[in-house]
Amino acid sequence: MLAALLLAISPYVFAYGNSITNSGADNADTLRAAYGDHFFWFRHDGASYIVRDEATLRDIHALFRRQRELGDQQARLGSKQAAIGSEQAEIGSRQAALASRVTYDPEARERMRALGEQMRALGERMRPLAEEMRDLSDQMRDEGRKIDRRLRTMMPELIHRGLAREVER
Repeated sequence: MLAALLLAISPYVFAYGNSITNSGADNADTLRAAYGDHFFWFRHDGASYIVRDEATLRDIHALFRRQRELGDQQARLGSKQAAIGSEQAEIGSRQAALASRVTYDPEARERMRALGEQMRALGERMRPLAEEMRDLSDQMRDEGRKIDRRLRTMMPELIHRGLAREVER
């Protein structure tokens, strides 16, 4: 049980080009400055290790493929949500402009009602997008857990195979 807990809290940093993944490490910037943009650093059994082997780094990068795909899907979905949100903001502005006239102007009341219908329709369009975003977020979280488990399994293997070199950081 204690070994599993210690394994679960071992920090790591993976840098691959412009991308960096940090799991519990407070020294990611220092590591990036020291090792550049291609490395895997981790702490295991109280010691710190660095991996610079390109084949290993490509393998680790491949572990994140599905997560990158999910992120791309979230970005596309977020753009759709933003477009609907912009429409909602425009309608909200028009509603605000009419609000002071609704009590005495029947035409303003009718326009307010029509704007309310447009807003409800936009809300209906937004609902399935929000559900899809929640699903993608759940998938992203689950994928992150899989990656984390795999990386933590790899750590002692990398040490044993000599691909991880002990460092002071």
